Amino acid sequence: MALASAWIRAPLRRGRRHLRRRRLHTSHADAVVCGGGIAGCAAAYHLALRGAGRVVVVSAHAPLTLTSAMSTECYRDFWPSPEMAGLMGRSIDLMEGLARDTDNAIGMTRRGYAYFTKDAATLAKVEATCAALAAADAAGMPYRRHEGAAPAYEFGDAGPLSAAALAAGGGPRGLDVLVGNDAVRRAFPAVGGDVVGALHARRAGWVSAQQYGAALVAAARELGVEFATGEVRAVDFEGGRVAAVRYADAGAAHGDAALPGGAPTHALATPRFVNAAGPCLNAVHGLLPGRDAMASEVARALGVDAPGDGRRLPLRNHLHAKVVFRDAAGAVPRDAPMMISLDPQTIWPVDDDDERAALAEAFGEAAAAKLTGTAGPGVHLRPYAHDALLLLWEHWHGDWAVAEPPDLHPAFDADLFPEVCLRGLASFIPALGAAVDDPGDRPVVDGGYYTETPELVPLLGPVPGARGAFLCGGLAGYGLMAAHAAGELVAAHALGDELPCASRASLRAAAPARVASRALATPSGTMFTGVWPIMATPFRPDESLDLEGFAKAVAFMAEAGADGCTIAGVLGESNRLTDAERAAMIEAAVAAAAGAGRPFPICVGTSHAGTHATVALSQMARDLGAAAVMVTPTKEAAPQSDAALHAYFAAVADGCPGLPIVLQDHPASTQVFMSADLLVRICADLASVRCIKLEAVPTPTKIRAIRDAWASAPPAAGDCTILTGLGALYAGFDMEQGTDGFMTGFAFPEILAAMNAAARTGDLDRAHALYAAYLPLLVFEQQPGVAVRKELYKLRGLIASGHVRKPGGQIAPAAAKGLADQIARSLPGRDITKPLVL
Repeated sequence: MALASAWIRAPLRRGRRHLRRRRLHTSHADAVVCGGGIAGCAAAYHLALRGAGRVVVVSAHAPLTLTSAMSTECYRDFWPSPEMAGLMGRSIDLMEGLARDTDNAIGMTRRGYAYFTKDAATLAKVEATCAALAAADAAGMPYRRHEGAAPAYEFGDAGPLSAAALAAGGGPRGLDVLVGNDAVRRAFPAVGGDVVGALHARRAGWVSAQQYGAALVAAARELGVEFATGEVRAVDFEGGRVAAVRYADAGAAHGDAALPGGAPTHALATPRFVNAAGPCLNAVHGLLPGRDAMASEVARALGVDAPGDGRRLPLRNHLHAKVVFRDAAGAVPRDAPMMISLDPQTIWPVDDDDERAALAEAFGEAAAAKLTGTAGPGVHLRPYAHDALLLLWEHWHGDWAVAEPPDLHPAFDADLFPEVCLRGLASFIPALGAAVDDPGDRPVVDGGYYTETPELVPLLGPVPGARGAFLCGGLAGYGLMAAHAAGELVAAHALGDELPCASRASLRAAAPARVASRALATPSGTMFTGVWPIMATPFRPDESLDLEGFAKAVAFMAEAGADGCTIAGVLGESNRLTDAERAAMIEAAVAAAAGAGRPFPICVGTSHAGTHATVALSQMARDLGAAAVMVTPTKEAAPQSDAALHAYFAAVADGCPGLPIVLQDHPASTQVFMSADLLVRICADLASVRCIKLEAVPTPTKIRAIRDAWASAPPAAGDCTILTGLGALYAGFDMEQGTDGFMTGFAFPEILAAMNAAARTGDLDRAHALYAAYLPLLVFEQQPGVAVRKELYKLRGLIASGHVRKPGGQIAPAAAKGLADQIARSLPGRDITKPLVL
């Protein structure tokens, strides 16, 4: 296929330069992609486009012949989430580029998505959503409101986009809201007289999935991408990094993408492995070392079992079914857009118990309950080939049990599902009601799977704790429309390239690290409560980094009941780390947290004298799996004003959209003094600032000032909490004034957790008793430097050496003896190598 545009010619030439030498190295690939669906093909294409070298796609099937072949084929840029809107907008840009370069061989249309409601309250919510989106992006998402019998409404082209239309941007953009039945029916005459409003999202439509996929595969092949038929059986690692991928010739009855077992027959040495196995994403992910710790409560929410080895990602496969229905009567105009109902309804209203019993006898109790109960909104259709319609409603099959790994040739309710869809659609398109009793030709039902996270955001990027491994999946019901941008984003991650600007706002939401580290912890500030130890960084006597001991210490803190932990803080000797060591530490901490068996988020200190460097360090932490970052105010901003300090934190937040920030207020180390009013204002203005780590003495006074301000005007942005530090020296008094917990380096988090639990339940007497009992130990550990804390780590069996990296000082023999004596007094007869029970 000739691809003529300038943006693709240069990478094509670069790709061809590799072709001659690739044939000489058949056992090596620069990147291996598992999965030949639309996501895998897009990832392979973008890897090759960026000059990755030899790229091999391994799939048990011909490209685009499983779930990708069952697509509804649609796309839209209308998403209430700005992160998803950014990702989809970028993907549509790339799809339009492909359409231009192929004379629209992909059949791209721009008919839009139209959402209809019969409820005035729902329409009001729609208008509010549109106004908010337009306010956030007036240029990219303009909002137009139309009312009356003859609204000034611009209709788009019904057919595939012409070259002129593509060159002009594809037609109308933004959101049109039609208010009142007259306005709605003038634009969409098929809808009923009781529809009160509609939203028409304009940068939306559909393509031919077959032609789109074929064009993408052809472009990938032109760049030198190779497609191998086989099942991935193993991923080898050396030194914590991907080293090789082993695959066997495909031969399973259902062609499962990657089921372990059997002798591999092929091996490809490679430094990069992209898991794009669609509904088999979890099966392939299980080949990687480590665990992702899918917590039992998350599994219950998903309706799946959490396996014993904990390797499963929090994904579920649910059946995606569609009906091909011949609309011989022409109930829906052939130029109609995607048409979607926003209203709940009852599919089959019944007048009495006898009628319901008859339904149960005919279809079974479960089906009868769904027919006569309240079905959620979302039934939809679009015109299809010739005189057909595609009918869809996730309500019917969405709760069907799916095995893991799934049967790649699932069965559907071909008897009842067409009628269910027609009944639902007739609620707002009355002419379809006649087809309920007489559908004409037997409708065809087919489909595949939607593979989704609970938040319905994808998993795109590096796998924490498995360097060189990347995920490209979890694309739910938007695989075709998101694949181009998803593949581009994963390829940029894999090659260490600058991430696509248009997708940056989507990175946090889409990062696999949030699964391993944050593990679906609430996105609000309430993540920052309880006890968060500040971790010491262990070094061997030769000054090398002890990653094994560090990972062991992180795992121990989780076992001891901490709620998360913070690394690379001041007492983590962060200023004595190289960038490579910092990255290795983050990966080690995230991997250790993934094995905790519960959500255990990792926060990383990323403070730097320069704003640019702070943002860069924060982005690195995010991309490697951190759930949050801890940032101190920069000294350079201090002499300027409160406004300069506010602007500094705003710049960090803007540089890492959606990444939670812990604002560390520690004037003893920064020489920056921030008032309670300024802290309150920053929390109210910046949604990313989720926690204040308060270490400005006297801490109780400042806690009270902030609490009083919040009581009169609660923060609207970040739902902030307060954690105190300073070694918990003032813990008793901080608890009285309302701290939400502790973020400090005390090596006995069990003691702090017991104190905090007592205070949170109102038992301040017990909290103070614990504080008084262990205050000598708190004071002893809080001596200047980090040597005492490291000695405690060593005594607890977490690290082999208490070495402090030069020029830091080591613990004096007298201090080591004094520490041992104090432990004996504070914890007589206790085995401190195990978590304490208090």
